[in-house]
Amino acid sequence: MMKNVEPVGTIITNLEQQVLHIDDRAADIIGRERDTLIGQHALSFTHIDDLPANKPALNRLAVNGPGFTIVKRYVRGDGNLVWVKNHVTRVTDGIGPPIMCATTEPIERPFGNERLTRKHKAAQRLCNAMDAGRRQFSSEVVWAPAMEALVWLYRAEIEGLSLNADKLAALTVSSAIVMVRWVKLLQERGLVISEEPGRLCSQTCVRISLEGERKLDGLLSSLTP
Repeated sequence: MMKNVEPVGTIITNLEQQVLHIDDRAADIIGRERDTLIGQHALSFTHIDDLPANKPALNRLAVNGPGFTIVKRYVRGDGNLVWVKNHVTRVTDGIGPPIMCATTEPIERPFGNERLTRKHKAAQRLCNAMDAGRRQFSSEVVWAPAMEALVWLYRAEIEGLSLNADKLAALTVSSAIVMVRWVKLLQERGLVISEEPGRLCSQTCVRISLEGERKLDGLLSSLTP
């Protein structure tokens, strides 16, 4: 059982889902030599029971669908399994062809859907409480748009939603211009990431980062029975 959080690894594939690059950390997590992984299909070392959830999400991303986060198992070279949490995004720099980038992080074996459901409900209650406070006392007294945006992005990961500043502004009763500023602040703090690196506008889809998830996990754990 892993007690310490290890650094993340990175895997880059083309839109045909063939591995173009994998760093040393990712190869170490997967338990295989880097050279043997280049050219393989991105899902060739994913546990067969996790393919039904992973394959459709990756296929959607390859045709310009939303980025996603998935908890799954890799089959290591020695046959043992390792649980990981992957953030997967599509990257376009306007020069070369689009690529897909996955950051992979080893995690302890998940406790199952019950724990995730409790945290999801806690996130919903937190959103409802902030909304109720704003309506009760007015936004001049109770308004935390950055925190609300972060909680909504946390919920989006669980619910499979894709959010941008426009949508976050509507959810937090803010303006898109103001929300873009808050999202930039969250991005500078390493709490959110843009699905289009180097570009952030009201239409750019953003997601909570691994660090943002960790911090909210701790907060929501204290709110769950």
